[in-house]
Amino acid sequence: MTFTRSILACLVVTLALIGAGTRPAAAQEATLPGGVQVLFTPNLWLAGVDAAIKTPLPRVPEVNSSVGPFQMLGHLSAVPFLGQVEIHDGPFSLLGGAVHVPVSTDITTRNVLFNGGNAGLIANAGTANLLYRVLEQPIQYVDLGVGFRPWAFTANLTLNPGLLPGASATRSTNWVDPLIAGRYHIVLPS
Repeated sequence: MTFTRSILACLVVTLALIGAGTRPAAAQEATLPGGVQVLFTPNLWLAGVDAAIKTPLPRVPEVNSSVGPFQMLGHLSAVPFLGQVEIHDGPFSLLGGAVHVPVSTDITTRNVLFNGGNAGLIANAGTANLLYRVLEQPIQYVDLGVGFRPWAFTANLTLNPGLLPGASATRSTNWVDPLIAGRYHIVLPS
């Protein structure tokens, strides 16, 4: 079942890429009254997860669970979101982006101490930057600015009862990184 979902997910991604054709990638742009521009760019991000479960018991082996990038599509436990938006008005731009990737996988425990289980990970990240256009010419421009990027990760582990009673653990962490941003754009002759 998991293999079938992975193959179907890979097929959907392949068809979407073929359907996109050979047109250059571009953000969806809208210009509002007053010259304010809003650009939205959806993203596709493929990542893998490699998890190891260790017990304090010396004779119990470590259990590993890995999910590759294309298998990850079959392990989504909710709707992911990946995208960014830019609002540009005069010399100022506000950039924001978000990544929300909820995944889970069944784990095997050799059905001795526990009868299998489930491991889940929710990864969230965001970005906010305020940019100022320091140079603007007909074919190029330079933006400089500051911002921040918050990160949040939550991992859940559930082990089904076996010789030992069932167990569950949840761990979370989050932090914020400051950002110094710069962007250079040039129109190349065709």
